[in-house]
Amino acid sequence: MKFNLLLQLFVFLSSSSYFAQQQYPIDPKVKQRIDSVYTALIKKNKVVGASLAIVDKNGIIYANGYGFSDLENQVKADEKTVYRIGSVSKVLTNLGVLRLENQRLLYLDDDIKTHLTDLKMESRFEDSYLFPITELMSHTAGFPSDIANGFFCDNPPSMSWVIEQL
Repeated sequence: MKFNLLLQLFVFLSSSSYFAQQQYPIDPKVKQRIDSVYTALIKKNKVVGASLAIVDKNGIIYANGYGFSDLENQVKADEKTVYRIGSVSKVLTNLGVLRLENQRLLYLDDDIKTHLTDLKMESRFEDSYLFPITELMSHTAGFPSDIANGFFCDNPPSMSWVIEQL
C-alpha cells in the first residue's frame, strides 16, 4: 500500500501531462487546513521551500508548493517545482529492494555479489566474507567513508576512479 502510494507520487512528479490539470477533488476546508499546517511548518523549521502532492488510488487529489524555489530571486515554489532528489533516492532504492524481496527475487541476507556479478571489492576480511544486502541498505557495508570526496565540485572524479577506490 505505502509502496503504491510512493510509486504513484513518483509517477506524478515525473509526468508533465498532470500540470495542465488545475482542479483537485478536495474539500476547500481540507485544502485550507493543509495549506495552513504546511505554511506553519515551513516557517517554524526555516525551510526555504517544499512541494506537496497527496495521492490516493484514483490519482492526485491535491498538490501545492510552499515557500520559495529560489529565495534569492523570490521565485515561489509550486506543484511544478523540481528539486534535487538528494537522500530520498536511498529510500526509493530500499523500497525497490524490499519489493524484489517480496516477489522472492532476492533476499536481504543475500551476498550483494550474487546479484551484482561485475562488482569487485577488496575485502579486509577473508575471501569468504559476505556483503549482505542489508548492510548496503543500512550503510554498514564498510565502504570508505571519504568516497564522495570531490563529488560536490565543478570537476567530479571519473567513474573509473570511483570503481578503483572501491
